Amino acid sequence: MRPLARVLWGTMRPPVILLLVLYAATGIAAGGGTSTAALLRALLVVLPFLACSAVLNDLADERVDRVNLPADARRVLAGGRAHRRHLWAVALAAAGAVLAAAATLGPTALAVAATGLAVSSAYSLDPVRLSARGIVAPLALPACYVAVPYLLGLLSARGEVRTGDLPLLAALYVGFIGRIILKDFRDVRGDALFGKRTFLVRRGRAWTCIVSAALWSTGVCCSSSSLTSRPPPSAGPPP
Repeated sequence: MRPLARVLWGTMRPPVILLLVLYAATGIAAGGGTSTAALLRALLVVLPFLACSAVLNDLADERVDRVNLPADARRVLAGGRAHRRHLWAVALAAAGAVLAAAATLGPTALAVAATGLAVSSAYSLDPVRLSARGIVAPLALPACYVAVPYLLGLLSARGEVRTGDLPLLAALYVGFIGRIILKDFRDVRGDALFGKRTFLVRRGRAWTCIVSAALWSTGVCCSSSSLTSRPPPSAGPPP
């Protein structure tokens, strides 16, 4: 049990958790919800989804993490404090929890969660491994870390997704891309060493900062525009 507890601890990355909670809360607010219960229903899917995604990424990036994050206590695989079978056990259990919790929100939420798990797996694992495919990586990851919590928040509050909800999702998506390409500065040494062709490795520091700033600015402007142009949300009964 102790290695499994270490793996679970390794998935607890507070900045990412906070980010996904905010996306879920944004979806709930966009759907007209205000209750803590709606947020908790969404988080019962979102948190194990994050755990599964983090573990799959750690499994895929074991060698890279040994170079980039040798002293990070949360990288238990790279630090030799857990075996790969422990991470697989946690990933499978988390995936099961995601699907079970999503099913309580209805078939649309289940489809969103299942699609998110599929994209997360394709992002990290061979033979697809989108994380090593250059510009595809920062385009694919927001489908997990933005769309899944936002849509689950909507579904938890209202039970359906409407066309008017999509501009805000697109704005959050663009802003997240600006964030994720900056993360590559932390990992550039290992990424270059093991052939991960991130935007930073391919285009260099100056272009990465310019593109990130442009995406952040676009995301903020589009978020503000979508919020001011949409009508006041009408809350529907919880599913």
